[in-house]
Amino acid sequence: MVPDEFLPSTKLVDMWRAGLSESIRLSRGRIAASAVAYIPSQVLLEEIASTIYSIIIAEFRFMRTSTPNVLPLFDDDGLWSAMAKRIDHCLPMCDHEAAKFLKILERELQSFFVAGKTWEASWGKVCVDDGTVNVHLTANVPEHYEPSRKRTLDIDL
Repeated sequence: MVPDEFLPSTKLVDMWRAGLSESIRLSRGRIAASAVAYIPSQVLLEEIASTIYSIIIAEFRFMRTSTPNVLPLFDDDGLWSAMAKRIDHCLPMCDHEAAKFLKILERELQSFFVAGKTWEASWGKVCVDDGTVNVHLTANVPEHYEPSRKRTLDIDL
């Protein structure tokens, strides 16, 4: 799927454990994903990060093909630069790193945002229904992980 070097795993883990706001605000609609009530393993967090980015990429692709006039300033370079800046407050990366990561995800997951599609992973599944993307986390969390309040990730697109 996505090469390990492009996964913002340590930053996501740090953010999750610090209890910071997992909020990404972009431009249209809303996608919500609920995280498990325990701090999951780093591998699980990496997969969650990958899924979050795939959803963002898929939604932007959908916007560009269905309503291209919504993003008149977003040429290929401008789109990725703007996206990288907008997500910077959540997963800090330089624009170049974020753009490279997002381009890989777009190429790998370009058909993701399709109504009725279910994408399954070891930790659960992602369902797309009526324009809403639902992330269901069902992975078994080892008992030794410390309890943490349930977190919700809201992605406004």
